[in-house]
Amino acid sequence: MSLPDGPCYEDRCALRLQDGDAMVSDQANIGVLTAVSALEMHFTPTGEESDTRGPELQQLDNKLNVLIQMFAGFWRAQCALPAPVAVTVSLDGLRFDADALPEPAGPTRSVALYLNDVLPQPLVLPVEQLSPAVDGRRELRFAALSEELTEALSRHIFRRHRRALAQNRQASNLHRDGE
Repeated sequence: MSLPDGPCYEDRCALRLQDGDAMVSDQANIGVLTAVSALEMHFTPTGEESDTRGPELQQLDNKLNVLIQMFAGFWRAQCALPAPVAVTVSLDGLRFDADALPEPAGPTRSVALYLNDVLPQPLVLPVEQLSPAVDGRRELRFAALSEELTEALSRHIFRRHRRALAQNRQASNLHRDGE
């Protein structure tokens, strides 16, 4: 089994393989993806806003970010999440280090993926297949997802993929300009 060459991204996040019926609704998963998108959005005033209300809105945005970070710290202190692991996420599944998680006791039916440090709700997706470890890596393939959830997940992956490409391009430009 091999994940496709389509858009994907790499990250470090907590994940938990689940063997029970711990599935959540598509709407709950779409809500998680929407919340992640909102948390990752950065405020940039444009046009008239930047002249008149830009500094005020930036200050409010900064204060809200402080509150979110405080909540996240409190939440992390109360929850026992697994340690973050390196994952590659695609629309079909994900890949992670085989040593990162204990071998599941029973059949894996879903994966809980904590996509953002400040968001207590995981994205919980059904698992069709969990591969045995090959070259120190394991892959799992998502079971069929609804069209609406597939679209939301696709937008999330595309945004993260695009951001990674932009960061690589920026790092390359900095390296080139530094020579």
